[in-house]
Amino acid sequence: MDHAADTRFAVLGPLAVTVAGRDVTPRAPHERSLLAFLLTAPDRVVSVAEIVSALWGEDPPRRAEQAVHVYVSRLRRSLGEASLIVTRAPGYLVAADPEDVDAARFEAAAAAGRAALRGGEPRRAATLLHDALGLWRGGPLDGVPAPFAEAERTRLDELRLGALADRIDADLALGRGPELVPELDALTARYQQRDQLWRDLVNPLHQGERHVDPLAA
Repeated sequence: MDHAADTRFAVLGPLAVTVAGRDVTPRAPHERSLLAFLLTAPDRVVSVAEIVSALWGEDPPRRAEQAVHVYVSRLRRSLGEASLIVTRAPGYLVAADPEDVDAARFEAAAAAGRAALRGGEPRRAATLLHDALGLWRGGPLDGVPAPFAEAERTRLDELRLGALADRIDADLALGRGPELVPELDALTARYQQRDQLWRDLVNPLHQGERHVDPLAA
């Protein structure tokens, strides 16, 4: 399928869409939610029934399916690029290459980074994971009110924490332990149940000769 040239979609933070460098992000809440949901499966057909469930959960309005068609029409106008939202039975798809969606790029880079780390390539892993985490601009799907968004936020946040832990392991393997202590102090305070972060904190504390601190950790 042909994709619109120079189109970029961002969901790792507030929803943002640019076409040839021009901001075409939809402003209306329902259109934002519809586009965000389609972007969870770029270049794949999503049925109207799935869209209804994603936008309204278990209590859709009486004419929910008709509303979806209206939102698609409005979304096409707001994007200014009709070919981006394609009608395909039994629903619609967003004509986006996964490389054009920041979440898809993040997941691919994070998976490649983890594979490099497990394969004994910590330098390559660190580069991939730093790049992956650099795609984040804030809370995922910030400003998207639909019911599906909470589950997607949780999923993406879990992936981010996993990539962050892998990136720390890669940095530790490269001997950067002492400089990671302030970051790990903050992370263990925020995510107290993350055992991997506590284990990561203990090693650099030993390396820095703060022997009381690792025992406390």
